Amino acid sequence: MSLYYYDASTDQFRKVKPGPTIDPERYALLTDIRTLAIDKRGTVWVGTRQGGVLGVRVDQSGIIKTLEQIRIPNQGGNWAIEKLTLDTQGRLWIGALGGGLWHYTIPSKLASGQAEPFVALPIANVRGLYLDQQANLWFADDTRVYWLNLAGKSLQPQVIAGPFEGIGSVYRDSFGQLWVGTNQGLHCLKFTAASKQTPPVPQGSGETFLPEDANEHSINSSRIHEIYEDRFHNLWLAASAGGINKLNLRSKPFHHLHRLASQSPTLSSNYVNAVISDQDMLWIGTRNGISQYNRSSQTYRNFLSLPANMNGMDVSTLYKASNGSIWAGTRYGGLWKKNIGETGFQAIANPSKDRPWTITSIESIAEDPFHTIWVATYNRGLYRYSLNGNLLAHYHPQNNSLPTNRLTCLLADEKTLWISTRDNGVLQCQLDQDSLRVQNSMCMTRQMFIPCR
Repeated sequence: MSLYYYDASTDQFRKVKPGPTIDPERYALLTDIRTLAIDKRGTVWVGTRQGGVLGVRVDQSGIIKTLEQIRIPNQGGNWAIEKLTLDTQGRLWIGALGGGLWHYTIPSKLASGQAEPFVALPIANVRGLYLDQQANLWFADDTRVYWLNLAGKSLQPQVIAGPFEGIGSVYRDSFGQLWVGTNQGLHCLKFTAASKQTPPVPQGSGETFLPEDANEHSINSSRIHEIYEDRFHNLWLAASAGGINKLNLRSKPFHHLHRLASQSPTLSSNYVNAVISDQDMLWIGTRNGISQYNRSSQTYRNFLSLPANMNGMDVSTLYKASNGSIWAGTRYGGLWKKNIGETGFQAIANPSKDRPWTITSIESIAEDPFHTIWVATYNRGLYRYSLNGNLLAHYHPQNNSLPTNRLTCLLADEKTLWISTRDNGVLQCQLDQDSLRVQNSMCMTRQMFIPCR
């Protein structure tokens, strides 16, 4: 095993070669490499089994220009180096097998030297070593994880997790989770925020990832040797006999809200038409009324619904207005509104005797900059209401430039009400405080929007 670099021009890895001034005996130490780190000056720090730590500077053609040795002495030579990391103070932290934790202050001019032991550490084998941006040093022996803040006054390490079976690596990701690779799976731990003096406190028992024969997306080895996160928030895992495993930290499993016969109250129906958020609440419109779901307590409260296995109010759309009121439109069940502080939804009166809600399908609700509420229907055109529920106007092809009564969705911006329709494309309507005028009607061909004729 030796040191290689990636040559982008040929898309190949190439072995570094010694320059004419490099001592052949020192170059021979670049074998049995266990770990690497690169500092801001471009020096590659190489942890080896027998040669201690080597500082290497290489030119663009892969020729070693400088090669210096940092000794980690024991009685027979050097301790075997397992992990390396760099802090912001220009120090190299070195984890050794049998020799504990060491540190070395990097000089401005690369030269050979000797590291200093970190005497406060009560362990021999350093299996994991990671330094985060808050100067928290996370490290591990064979079974336990330790924490130390390098900016604090006290440099006394604290045990924060364990025991584990055969730790191989520790890593803290960009979301603050601590990952521990072991011989018995991958462990993910969450902690409270640490300070310079106060160690982090574990939150819960964490999560363990193990191979699952029936799950092709599970981790494929229980032995994890190395962990690394890239800038796309992918976690890369070096696994024994399992190659490389990748875990995207942003991806989340699906969670389901559904009707449970054993729970009361529960979601009013599994047929869901609409959902909106209101602080910690979710309002869910279903074919059997409305369910209010509290995300903190994970409990339900139902409105306009009937008992189990019965179809109640078919709620097609929900909208939260600027004054905090919740509006609900239904298919042939009317328009409803719940004000802040009220215990239930109140029905909005029929717009007229010859056009009752029982023959009207409400499809969408929106609020404009004048704080009026627009209600689109599939068969009765467009209604405009005040925030307190008073009917202000009814627009349809017989009294307005609307080309159709079949409206499906609304979107209001500063000066325009956009309306999608069943049979006339998308309508661009000019908004005034007391009127509505269709400015443009756009239909979509296979390639673009064109004006409707």
